[in-house]
Amino acid sequence: MLKAGVINRLSILSKKLEECYACKLRIEMNSHLGGKALPFWSDRSWIMAIAEAPGREEVENKTPLVGSAGKIFFSKMEKISLVRKDFILLNSIQCRPIDIFEHNDKPLVKEQINCKKLWIDKYIEIFEPEYILAIGKYAINSLMGNNNKDFYSITKLCGKVLSYEYSNNKSPVKVFPFLHPARLIYMPEDNKFFDKSLRSLLKYINKDKRYKSSK
Repeated sequence: MLKAGVINRLSILSKKLEECYACKLRIEMNSHLGGKALPFWSDRSWIMAIAEAPGREEVENKTPLVGSAGKIFFSKMEKISLVRKDFILLNSIQCRPIDIFEHNDKPLVKEQINCKKLWIDKYIEIFEPEYILAIGKYAINSLMGNNNKDFYSITKLCGKVLSYEYSNNKSPVKVFPFLHPARLIYMPEDNKFFDKSLRSLLKYINKDKRYKSSK
């Protein structure tokens, strides 16, 4: 269970995030379709998951991973007895990026760097996760840095465990790279890579008391 003090700090941070206009130009250009998806958590959250960027459904509901990709993601998680309430959910950028055709766009590197510095790092410092699921190559690149060429091949990372360090943490956080669930809609043969990451995660959390108590 999350401590009351942690929940309060997360709530205060999200109120500040809601008023963020650091990427003012993008928000103004797409104000009729854009918006934010604020991080989600519950009092039983114990794992962090970072996705790529909010889409239309996420902006409408103001929360991450509620669209078709989110449904696939949680259907996979349920196979190892994890549900939405077990996670604190964020995106690599919190505002919806839109292309010239008003479709979902990919986050820009400069947007990810900005959002990580202003928000992601703060959520990590407050929540102090032991495990982070990085969903999709943009989320992995945002968290781990954009300079490692291996991070551009997500299938090579599936099943591996990366280490992430931040300022006030005593030991590195275990990062589990996952394919973006939307990819599985068009390439069902890639389920094997997603499931490989799932097995790697299960191997680590199986000994965790929090996992046993959440089942």
